[in-house]
Amino acid sequence: VGTGPGQGMGLKNANSRKEFLIKSLEVPSIVSGHFGEDKVLIHLAKHATRKSLIILMYRDETDRLLSAIRHVAEFRLCSGIPSRLPGPKVDADKNILLQLNESRCVLDEGRFVDFISSGRYEIGESISRILTCDTYEALRENDPNMIVVSYKQADKLQNLLAQRHCPELLGKPTHANIAAEKSGPPVFLRLQQKSGGFEVKLDDWLHEKENTIEWSLNLKTNISCQAMTRDISD
Repeated sequence: VGTGPGQGMGLKNANSRKEFLIKSLEVPSIVSGHFGEDKVLIHLAKHATRKSLIILMYRDETDRLLSAIRHVAEFRLCSGIPSRLPGPKVDADKNILLQLNESRCVLDEGRFVDFISSGRYEIGESISRILTCDTYEALRENDPNMIVVSYKQADKLQNLLAQRHCPELLGKPTHANIAAEKSGPPVFLRLQQKSGGFEVKLDDWLHEKENTIEWSLNLKTNISCQAMTRDISD
C-alpha cells in the first residue's frame, strides 16, 4: 500500500470490501492500493490474520514533499492543459502562471507559496496522515505481521512477491519515472523580494528552501508520533 487519494481494491470502505469478497470464488493473494488517511491502516491492523502480511511503502516526508511540489508545478501548473487543473479554483491557480512558452514556465513566487501551503493535489498526500499515534497504538494492540519498505526497493519487492504469486511479472519494473520523461519547459519562479522581475529555477529555489519550507508554512501542524515514524524509516 502507499499514500494517495485513491482507494485500493477493498481497502477503503465497507462496500468495496464486500464487493471484493463476493466478486469471485478465488480471492487474490495480493491486494494493493493507495490511501491518504490512518483509518485504512488501522482497519487493516485490526482485521489482519496470522497469515496476512501488510507491506507499507515509505518515503521520507520532506523528500516526498519536494518531489510533489516539482510534480504539481511541472505537470499541473505548467502543462498548458486546463483539464489538469480541475475544480472550482482553476482561475485562481492560473493566476500563479505568469508566462508559459516552449522555453520557460514562470510562476509567481508568492502565489505559488500560497498554493503549496494549501496542500492541494499531490502536495498534501503525506505519509504523516497515515502513520499517526492512533495508527501506532492500533499496531501495538493488534500486532499484525507488517513490514515497512523504502519506495526505492519497489522493484526488488515485486520480484520477491512475483516468485510466489505472479511469476509472469518476474524481471519487470514496477514503476515509470514520469519526471524523467517530461518534455515541457523548465520551471522558474519570479521572486517577490527582487526588483526587475528576477527569476530563479524551481530546483534552485527548492534547494535553498528544503529545510525550512515545512516549518515556514506550518505543513506539519497536525502530525503526531513523528519520532516513531523516523525510527522505523532509519
